[in-house]
Amino acid sequence: MDKFTYFWSLIIVASTLFMIGAYKNVFLKIYYIVWVNRRVQEVNGAIDPVVTMPEVSTIINEAVMQNRIKNRSTFLWSRHSLIFFGFMVLFFFDCIYTVFGHYMHHYLHYEYFISGPGRAFLKFCMELSGAVLLLGLTAGLIHRIIFAKQERTLIDIKLIVLLWVVTLTGFLTEAFRLSIEPNDPFISYSFIGGNLAPVLQNLHLSGSNAAAAVWTFHATVTVAFFAYIPFSKFVHIMVAPIGRSITQNGNYGQMKRERITEGLL
Repeated sequence: MDKFTYFWSLIIVASTLFMIGAYKNVFLKIYYIVWVNRRVQEVNGAIDPVVTMPEVSTIINEAVMQNRIKNRSTFLWSRHSLIFFGFMVLFFFDCIYTVFGHYMHHYLHYEYFISGPGRAFLKFCMELSGAVLLLGLTAGLIHRIIFAKQERTLIDIKLIVLLWVVTLTGFLTEAFRLSIEPNDPFISYSFIGGNLAPVLQNLHLSGSNAAAAVWTFHATVTVAFFAYIPFSKFVHIMVAPIGRSITQNGNYGQMKRERITEGLL
């Protein structure tokens, strides 16, 4: 089985699991919260509209600035920001590389992100954001180990470890590729993978078989990570603004809704 077939087979399976998890742990909870709001309004004769869409200010405060975490601890906010922004920026540039680097190159022969300056730009941005993400994840793991009792209910250690492995193997995948392609004209822009490549060569670990094995492992854990997101605490990144918006107006049924939305926020 070639890389393309293997990777897209994983994507199909992971997408199915992701949708099941999203339906169970996101859509059903939000639907129930809205239903509770409406029932309590009917009983109390309230006429306030039910807020079902996040406000812009809520998105900025909850998803971008993450002020609730900042109010709790500057260190935790810094760690969380490194993980959040590192992940989002890396994901953004990876999507650009996939669309413009792979598909537009194959079907439209668009070379800017393959052999032009765009490739250098994407490689540097992906390595930088990956480094930021790895730093935040490493800080999170160390903090989780030191403060295991306090953080065990707040941090999904399985997801942190999985994402840490995804990020690290991403750098190793690039390093193994560059170890067998040392004349890559853009190697200097891979400031982590490019410096790891000579180390692999000196340790006699480079080679096409090793590169293929690392790529396969990286692809597998990456897809597993995305499939696991809706089953983990990481889902709050996607739904925290929605959950907060649903409960931000009115005092009716507040305690009941807070218990339901606790998993979303």
